[in-house]
Amino acid sequence: MNQRVLRLVVHYLGGAYHGFQSQPAAASVQQTLEEGLSELLGQPQRIHGGSRTDAGVHARGQCISFKTFSALPCAAFVRGLQHFLPDDLRIVSAEEVDPSFHARWSSLGKLYHYLLNPHETQRLLLDPVSWFYPDRLDLPAMNQACAFLVGKHDFSSFRSSGCGSKHAVRTMYFAGFDVVPAGPWGINAMVVRFSIAGDAFLKQMVRSLVGTLVEVGLGALSVEQFAEVLAAGDRCAAGKTAPARGLVLEEIFYTEERRLEVIEHFRRLGLPALADPTALPRR
Repeated sequence: MNQRVLRLVVHYLGGAYHGFQSQPAAASVQQTLEEGLSELLGQPQRIHGGSRTDAGVHARGQCISFKTFSALPCAAFVRGLQHFLPDDLRIVSAEEVDPSFHARWSSLGKLYHYLLNPHETQRLLLDPVSWFYPDRLDLPAMNQACAFLVGKHDFSSFRSSGCGSKHAVRTMYFAGFDVVPAGPWGINAMVVRFSIAGDAFLKQMVRSLVGTLVEVGLGALSVEQFAEVLAAGDRCAAGKTAPARGLVLEEIFYTEERRLEVIEHFRRLGLPALADPTALPRR
């Protein structure tokens, strides 16, 4: 049997995990998946993740890739692997891909959502996946501030002290806030959603952005001052880091068509976005 490369799409609730990447003496998504695959295939198995989500962060569109000589059909990986996984980690799909594919290095970008819940009465169901924030926020001002994030910038002001990236320059495709239904539980409530997509992200960058943009929404920081924070290149200039539980890795882009489709979708929603996304570098 020839060696194959498989790509799996994974959903998980991040509350029980110390991030995606394997950690010594701490539960991680990567370790849990590798242990499940090793049980399924009867031999040790290593995987690559598309995004190294932090502790407590959720995913609806995490991708993993791995090499295998197994002849199991892709559907069997979905059904069989789930048997060895906990209920907070689900395999959504599996497919065989080109041998050159790598979940991390083949990525063209990522989409994250962050949810803020303003409703006290809905906290029981929403607290695990959102930040309870009852104060009224000025969303138009927050979106004006988000316009400064679009494009290529140095995001040093929004990287954590433990970030190991060699540089902080990233390109954001779009960023902004809107109001969406709370979720699939029949809740009669709306939540505030922050959406951001870019070629790559720094450690705790999205959560640092949310914490600082909330200060804009409260009027504690003006739109112009937010632009100064971005330009400062100093984490001390930015606001606090928002809680991990509100952040979701929504999707990883692997084709140019899909990347452009998502950018156009959020542009139509009125979010600040790149003027000409077709000029983005391709892989």
